[in-house]
Amino acid sequence: SFLQVSQPIYESRSSGRSAGVYGVMTQMLEEFEAELKTMQKEEVDGQESYKALAAAKEQEIEAGKKKLDEMQAEDAGNAKALSDAKEDLALTREQRSADV
Repeated sequence: SFLQVSQPIYESRSSGRSAGVYGVMTQMLEEFEAELKTMQKEEVDGQESYKALAAAKEQEIEAGKKKLDEMQAEDAGNAKALSDAKEDLALTREQRSADV
């Protein structure tokens, strides 16, 4: 008869809906897992890039320190040479004054 159904109406409706929901959830899970994998790879790549950049910057810093040391030594030499030249100039002027 029309009113007699082999399974309740709510079961047939809900099983069709739950299959659709399950399919959507499964697809979302697969997308999230793929995104996670991509992001994890990007993170590893980023860490490797950072390490390479940090190593390069460390080398630049060391080269800069070495250059600074060289320039300070050169400056000290120039200061000594300037002091010696001023002293020689003063002595030469004294000698010239004495000769005139």
